[in-house]
Amino acid sequence: MSLRNKVLITITSVASVLFIVSLGVMVLLFYRELNEEIDDTYKGIYNLYKVLEENSSANHHNIKELKIKRCKRGLAYVLDVDGLYVGRLSKSKGGCVFSGTKINEILQTLSETYDAFYFLLYERISVERLNEIYFPEFFDRFIKNRQIVGGYILEGPYAPEVIKSIENIRGYGLIGRFPNKKLVIEYPILDVNELPIGRIVFVEDVSPAFKNFLANVGIFGVYNFLLISLLSVIFYTIFSRIVKDISFLEKLASEFQSGNFKNIQLLAKKIKRTSSDEMERLKKAVYIMASELEELINQLQQDKEKLEEIAYKDPLTGLYNRRFFLEHAKKIFEHAKRYNDPFSVILMDIDNFKRINDTYGHDIGDIVLKEFSEVIKQASRSSDIPARWGGEEFIIMLPTTDSNGAKHLAERIRKMFKEVSVKVGNEEVRTTVSIGVSQYNGHSRLEDIIKEADEALYRAKRSGKDRVEIYSPENSGTS
Repeated sequence: MSLRNKVLITITSVASVLFIVSLGVMVLLFYRELNEEIDDTYKGIYNLYKVLEENSSANHHNIKELKIKRCKRGLAYVLDVDGLYVGRLSKSKGGCVFSGTKINEILQTLSETYDAFYFLLYERISVERLNEIYFPEFFDRFIKNRQIVGGYILEGPYAPEVIKSIENIRGYGLIGRFPNKKLVIEYPILDVNELPIGRIVFVEDVSPAFKNFLANVGIFGVYNFLLISLLSVIFYTIFSRIVKDISFLEKLASEFQSGNFKNIQLLAKKIKRTSSDEMERLKKAVYIMASELEELINQLQQDKEKLEEIAYKDPLTGLYNRRFFLEHAKKIFEHAKRYNDPFSVILMDIDNFKRINDTYGHDIGDIVLKEFSEVIKQASRSSDIPARWGGEEFIIMLPTTDSNGAKHLAERIRKMFKEVSVKVGNEEVRTTVSIGVSQYNGHSRLEDIIKEADEALYRAKRSGKDRVEIYSPENSGTS
């Protein structure tokens, strides 16, 4: 590939990354602005409602004496058969006097101001309780000309999608598919009897804001694409004219591409500090890019090693996990099949582990697992592959080892672990391990060898635990 084409590919790649990153940043900024707009709308409606609510008793549209247990002065809601009133309570010689206005007048003002619609949802159970407080026919008279929807009594336009979502909304929330979104604001109501009688629901169509968001993203995307494309063409033209002058960079670029950065300092020596033409700036840019790229690759390599350790290590015991074991054991298995080399598998299960967890708790159980893992690490050879198989089960792959050698190692592990104790208060917790051993004998699948080790393990369990059993076909399936 010619140097000119390499430059073209590089410019295209960089331009694509810049386009994606810049577009992503602008999308986040636009979306943040959208959220602020939605939040401002909610605060505007809420604050205006609070102002109207505070001034609700000024017109004295409804003045009545109430018979309630506690006349708590101040803002209050009163539910009458003709609707909900908001106003203030005051004490009089006869008891408690309420003066206020019907809530619909306030809500209508809000609706006209914000070009939204509203409705009221009353809790049916709460309204039924008012029969006992006011008069027996209160509920029957109240539900006339109103609609019952589930456990609610609806006053106002029926909005199924809003009512369906209202239980999941606290304060305000958005419903509907993007970009056709609606802002739903709910305001819970307690009446003078301190009953939660329902909520006021305001719904405003905010889809124009979301559509404007899409339009802004689209406009910026087109603008950004055209700008980056234009810059790419300009850079390509410039590099095409001086391609002969930068031919010496081809070899260095190839080395950098392959991860070889040993000649970075050679490039630095070729940069003329007294000159500032395009060629020298390019050399400097390549030098900086290569230095940063080397640093990034080194960092990525370190991150890769860390991620591999997380992916292949059991976090509790520090041993390899089942995934690592199977990946590497299969390689050993394939090698053994090809060259007929022996290998063995040891499968181990801590005895009475459930009883330890039930008696002393999972924290002590975890300590037992860690202690057993340390025994395995001490006993295993560097060529072995020890791993946590799952729960209290552990496994070891022993390359170039027959069943006798595996049994020797298994007995060593069993005896070492038998001496281990975990102190719980004044008590020392001890347990044992049962072990099954199997050897490769021309098996066609690795899983069959592990299954044989498992059978031997369970034979050890059934034979009294704290023992090592080697799989043999004669004992397979016997109890």
